[in-house]
Amino acid sequence: GFDLSIGSIISICAVAAVGTLNSTRSPALAVVISLAIGLGFGIFNGVLIRLIKGNNSDSFLITLGTMLIASSCAYTYSGGFNIYCDNTLTAYRHIGKGSAAGIPVLVLIMFFVMAAFELILQKTALGRKLKLSGSNRTAVYMSGINAHGIKLFSFAMTGLCAGIAAIMLTARTGVASPSTGYGYEVDAATAAISHLPHVLAATLVNFVKESDNPEETMKTIAAGGFKDITRIASSSPVMWEEICLANQKKLLFMLDAYQKSLSQIREKIAKSDASGIGSFFQAAKDYRDSLTVTPKGRLKTVFELYCDLIDEAGGIATIATILASNNLNIKNIGIIHNREFEEGVLKIEMYDRVSYDRTVALLRKYHYTVYER
Repeated sequence: GFDLSIGSIISICAVAAVGTLNSTRSPALAVVISLAIGLGFGIFNGVLIRLIKGNNSDSFLITLGTMLIASSCAYTYSGGFNIYCDNTLTAYRHIGKGSAAGIPVLVLIMFFVMAAFELILQKTALGRKLKLSGSNRTAVYMSGINAHGIKLFSFAMTGLCAGIAAIMLTARTGVASPSTGYGYEVDAATAAISHLPHVLAATLVNFVKESDNPEETMKTIAAGGFKDITRIASSSPVMWEEICLANQKKLLFMLDAYQKSLSQIREKIAKSDASGIGSFFQAAKDYRDSLTVTPKGRLKTVFELYCDLIDEAGGIATIATILASNNLNIKNIGIIHNREFEEGVLKIEMYDRVSYDRTVALLRKYHYTVYER
């Protein structure tokens, strides 16, 4: 599933932890409060997804609602103001600024959490079920694995990690803000599903160009398939130059992660690992097939619009908040990285004509450029 609520969960955990710290003067209680709230929101996400639509639910919209709830709680608790740590409580600040054996405590916490999850993934039955659930839904179903329980555990651990992140962040900076984690998840998601694909498409085109012979054999035989997967490389170079520079850290992180994925499939091919290669492509097929749901029966009317989106932290969340505050329910929302045939960057789908018309008018009221289908 996709979790949009991580940043807002960090925010509520941060303000609650520092507020508890200042009022009780107990660093231990502040840590417990942060972890408990994070875990609670994670479980809430998992249970809500299970109750509403079960295993086929689109967690995007559900965690969007949780994001708004968590953000509202953070602003209500803090009154919209920053909460500063009492600097006399050095034990809590030691988490962020102290060290043990010359190693920063924050680094030790990071390695401990990583080691714990690596142990679960590699050495336990639960870990094997987690990996299987994320790579091959058909195999999970046929194996009789409790996919709902696995998903609940995953969301719970995501919330717990958000609580840990809030402790590390506030202990380091000495301040908690209701907007502490705002935009974290959107930045990462945008880098993964919009910015990274464009860089990969441009890289592939340049690779073919540089590898071609003087007779341009590759260019001559390049068919529709190659043109389809590299279509976004035809977008504006100036625009993508600015996007890459403005989102440098997130994009570099995603590029490093992608290089790791390439190394893994290269290793499988080098070892002639037929099973591993097959699983790799099967997992990609299963996930790709799950992206689009074809309606049954006669064609249904689709109420879609496109709008330009400023490339900045929280851009999608801002639009979603505007619509939600005006009682407009979004059916689907996503970034469009194919600019050859569709104008705009963000695609928004509504449930009916009335909602569609209201959305168009509302976004234009807030000076968004809207393109109607």
